[in-house]
Amino acid sequence: MLFAIAKQIFRSSPAALAAVALWAFHSSKLGVIYWWSSIQDIFASLFAMLSIALYLLWRKKKGKAILYVGAAVYLLALLSKEYVIVTPFIIIALEGILRYQGKRKLPHKQAAWALSIYLITAGLFLVVNTAVLGDPTLPEKRAANQTYALTLNPQSIARNTVIYLAASAEHRLWPIGIATRSLEQKLDKTLQLWQAKTAGPYYPGIIVFGIFLASLAIFWRNKRLRALLLFSAFWWTAYMGPILLLANDWKPRWLTLAIFGLAIAIVTILKTIFPKIQHYIFYAICAVLAVYGYQMARDNNLTRFYKEQSAYTQEAYRQLKEQETPNILAKNIILVGITEEQETSLNAYLFRLYAKNPHADIIYKDDLPKQTQEGDIIINMAGIQPYYPESEK
Repeated sequence: MLFAIAKQIFRSSPAALAAVALWAFHSSKLGVIYWWSSIQDIFASLFAMLSIALYLLWRKKKGKAILYVGAAVYLLALLSKEYVIVTPFIIIALEGILRYQGKRKLPHKQAAWALSIYLITAGLFLVVNTAVLGDPTLPEKRAANQTYALTLNPQSIARNTVIYLAASAEHRLWPIGIATRSLEQKLDKTLQLWQAKTAGPYYPGIIVFGIFLASLAIFWRNKRLRALLLFSAFWWTAYMGPILLLANDWKPRWLTLAIFGLAIAIVTILKTIFPKIQHYIFYAICAVLAVYGYQMARDNNLTRFYKEQSAYTQEAYRQLKEQETPNILAKNIILVGITEEQETSLNAYLFRLYAKNPHADIIYKDDLPKQTQEGDIIINMAGIQPYYPESEK
């Protein structure tokens, strides 16, 4: 679906393929396979891009049924993850780019009618969602302890912007020296980046932003290039917009959609600088990224993650099996030395225990309790450190 969208933008299969490769082999994609909670991000991305692809198909064939299906698919995306609510604005921007390129111009009324269907779907969802769940925005003081609370605090938004720009820039590709450490310290002090649960360094994001601004300034007179660069920036900003308002949680997997904006910008610049050999460059990028992405996933993430994480979960499972008896229902499940965040790693194993004991209380303890009741199950993981992939810190 992204290939179809990119091909409409670039009118070139190699360029579209390179954009998809830059997106597909980005390290943010590794995080989505670690946790069950990522299924929401996967479905949100899938349905959001399918809704855009269906809009482009309607643009070509003009069937009303296609447009209605696109709106229904967009609703499925919203039900998966709310941040894709910005998708209609992406479609509006995409329509503007296609019109600017002179590709199948639609009558204004027809385009407005089609886009209004997506906007009405978004509006209805927003009203119903707010009515059911309440207002998600919280004052800064109340938002401090709410993981998914939204905040309009400028410092929080600036901090999130730097964090996600850095995550977009693939920090493994950037060297760390004395000068960069000094820059990191300044960023930490200014934006309180030490509070972020993400792996640094942060300065690549600043560099990438600088490169983008420099490219925009250099090629400003090239109207087509300027339009594509602004569109790529809008794509990243739009899909990151709702995430930048989250007060306390940072997950690079939320770059799943936004990172395609960066891919569009990179391909746009390369097409302009190397017009005669662009196809060779794009195929080379695909080959290099395929090897790089595979090696990084296999050696640095997946193998190490499953090996070390399985040792942690197997120890908990061993303790669980030793204490299970068929005739006694547990009243308390006492988790010793396990933080609520670490418990995520044990959910698959604890679920079968919860199923047998749906009324048992889950109790977190720092140390072994002095007294226990008959049937209590104690899982002692004190001193055992789980492994978390860098993309999810």
